[in-house]
Amino acid sequence: MKRVYLVALSLGSLALMLSGCSLWGFSGPYRAPWRHEAEAQCLASGRLKVTAAITPLPERDGERDCGADHPFKVQAVSNGMVDLSMPALLNCPMTVAMDDWLEKVVQPNAASYIGQPVVKLKLLGSYTCRHIAGVSSMSEHAYMNAIDVGGFVFADGREVLVARDWNGADPIYRQFLRSVGGESCTVFNTVLGPDYNSDHHDHFHLDMAARLKTHHRVCKGGQLYDGPMAYGLPTFTGSVTERNEDDDD
Repeated sequence: MKRVYLVALSLGSLALMLSGCSLWGFSGPYRAPWRHEAEAQCLASGRLKVTAAITPLPERDGERDCGADHPFKVQAVSNGMVDLSMPALLNCPMTVAMDDWLEKVVQPNAASYIGQPVVKLKLLGSYTCRHIAGVSSMSEHAYMNAIDVGGFVFADGREVLVARDWNGADPIYRQFLRSVGGESCTVFNTVLGPDYNSDHHDHFHLDMAARLKTHHRVCKGGQLYDGPMAYGLPTFTGSVTERNEDDDD
């Protein structure tokens, strides 16, 4: 009887390994099905290209249900043309969204207002396994599905920083930030900036949260905000104001 039990246990363990399961369930700790689907669809689209600046990592399973099925360590975006000030841990949808954001929002505004392309994003962080402060929900940062951008570096060396320039002396810098913050909601599902609350005084919080019941986007990043918050968005988003949780750097 003991031998039969051991054989059954071994076969069960083998089945788990072959199916990609863990003791937590499929692909690690339970995460909402839409997260698995979004990652799978993004990878199947072929839009994300692995390069020296975008490298795949093993599945990351943190505490509770943190992590992602297919994480990437991202050091530059927009075909390597825009560096990140620190490596970001992002899932596939966020990595692709960053490319779209640079192409459709950031660079056109950079050309219009600054006359120079952006060559680096100054980040405050990406992945961190934490709750949204004051509520039971996890932050999108916990799923590598969010990033905090604190500033922009241009080809001529100039910097525009959210903390300094949102209400700074230069009207061109102010307008650039407000245009970028407002138009960012054409790419991301959540955009929060300094006008949202004091916790976002120094950065744009950008994420790809799926609001399955309402399908609303939360747009509080700048001048194009044109609607109410989606179902009582909490005051805090779990934005990162310190170094990423990056064990691989």
